[in-house]
Amino acid sequence: MREAVEAAFHEEWGQVVATLIGLTGDWDLAEECASDAFASALTAWERDGVPRRPGRLAHDDRPQPRPGSPAPREGRRGEAA
Repeated sequence: MREAVEAAFHEEWGQVVATLIGLTGDWDLAEECASDAFASALTAWERDGVPRRPGRLAHDDRPQPRPGSPAPREGRRGEAA
C-alpha cells in the first residue's frame, strides 16, 4: 500500500494543488486541503484497500475547505465552483 500512496502523491500532487488553487484562489489553503485529501485517502485505503485507480483521489474525494476559509471563487457560469 505504501507504494501506491507514494506513487499517487508523486503523480497527482501538482494537479491536486493546481485544481484546488483554481477552486479556492488560495495557495496555502489548496496545499492544506491537498494534504488532508491524501491523509483521508491513506485512512480509507488502510480500511478498504487501495482502489483500482488511486490517482483518482483528487476527483473522487475532493476535500472541503475548512470552516472560516475564504469562499470558493465563482465558476465560469456564475455558479459556485
